[in-house]
Order: sequence, then structure tokens, then C-alpha cells
Amino acid sequence: MELEIGEIGLVITDIEMPRMDGLALTRRIGAEERFRTLPAIAVSTLAAAEEVARGMAAGVTQYQVKLNQDELLKSIRRVVADRAGGAIPSACP
Repeated sequence: MELEIGEIGLVITDIEMPRMDGLALTRRIGAEERFRTLPAIAVSTLAAAEEVARGMAAGVTQYQVKLNQDELLKSIRRVVADRAGGAIPSACP
């Protein structure tokens, strides 16, 4: 990966993708020291408890079921606020 942590504040990944699924992507990101604290939100149609547990074990910060836009936006706001020391930046309405 060529980017630096300061350039990326959050990763949102689908779990079911061709070539490399979102769990493999999350593990690969977390394996790099400079990205170890980078939060990752996974979105998926896979909503069973064991799927969520697999996501969390892979290093996902938040796991959201697809098509629930309100919950996804809440997760994004929470992660951004956590990284900003508890304040939601004005760019994140």
C-alpha cells in the first residue's frame, strides 16, 4: 500500500467482493503497522451472528448490514468522532 495513515481516516468495505473479500482486505490492512489503528466499517448482506463475529475477528471496527443507510451513517459518524477525540467534524453532518 502506498498511502500514509494521515491520508486515510476510515475504510468502508463490502464483505463479498471478487478477488479479495472485505475480511481479507481488513486483515491485510491491519497487518501493516502504519495502518493498524485505521478503523474499518464492513457492510454486508450477511447478517448472521457468526458472520458478524468473523468480521470482528478480522479486525472490523463496525459491521453493518447493507441497505440500512441510517445505521451506516451513524457508524461513520461514531468512527470519525472517535478519531477526532469525541467531536464530530463539521464536514460530517
